[in-house]
Parts: sequence; C-alpha cells; structure tokens
Amino acid sequence: MLPLAEISGEMPTWLQWTTFALGLIGTVLGVWLGIKQVYDARVRLRVRVYQLHIFRTDVQTDSYGCVEVANLGAFPVTIKGVSFKPRGRMAGRLSMTGAQLSNGERLPVRVEPRDSVQILFNPLASFETMTNQSVAALVETACGHLHREKLGPSGRTE
Repeated sequence: MLPLAEISGEMPTWLQWTTFALGLIGTVLGVWLGIKQVYDARVRLRVRVYQLHIFRTDVQTDSYGCVEVANLGAFPVTIKGVSFKPRGRMAGRLSMTGAQLSNGERLPVRVEPRDSVQILFNPLASFETMTNQSVAALVETACGHLHREKLGPSGRTE
C-alpha cells in the first residue's frame, strides 16, 4: 500500500498509482543506464591467435601467424603493440618484430568501435615457437591499457 493512502485511510486514486509507477520506472531506468554508461566507457578487446594461410593461384602459399584484435567498446582504440607472456617464472614479455597489418600498414593502428584488425607475423615458424612457449597474448593500447588473452595448450586462444 502506498504511504499516502495509509495516511489518509482511503484507496489510492489512479493518479497516485500512475505517479508511483512512473517514478519507479524512472528510477530503474536511471540506475540501469548509469551502469551501462560506466560499462561502455571501458576498453573492451577480444584477441584471437591463429595461423593464416593465403592460397594464391599458383603453387605458392603464404603462411603467417595472426593476432586478430576486435574492439568491442563504444569508442575507438589505438593498438600500440602485441607481445606474449612466457610460460614459467620468466618475467617480462616476448615481442616479435616485423608485425604488420593485413593491408600492409605498421603498428600503431586505430581500431574503430565494432571493428577488428589482423596483425600478421612472418615467418610462421618463429611465431609458432613463441606462441607454444607463451601462456597469454598481450595487446597494449596507446592509453596504457594492457589486455591479456589466455592461450590454450596449442598456443591458440581458447
């Protein structure tokens, strides 16, 4: 029962019920949108590690190690670098030189919201060695955020 109805001792009117319902709906929506806004303001990345094979019309096949970074956030993010966290107690990061995008550009690269980039590493043999010796792929952004994506036993994302 509404507090106003208890005071006056009579049933609340439709106007009082409508006012109460609209106030309740406004409160719930305000809290929900506030939480959503805080959640959307974070850097959210999805990282996948895999092998990429490009088959050409001739016999030649190009093979690359590939780290795909997808921006799941609501604002653009600049990817500054990609590295790997080694297994065991070894500190630091393992970095590969010669990383380039699938369109030939170099890092850093700006990734728009809901977009992704493929960062290629060549040769494939050294990429496989590095991913097999690593427990996580690390992606560093220009704002200082370091995203860590766990690698499976095969050196690929789970």
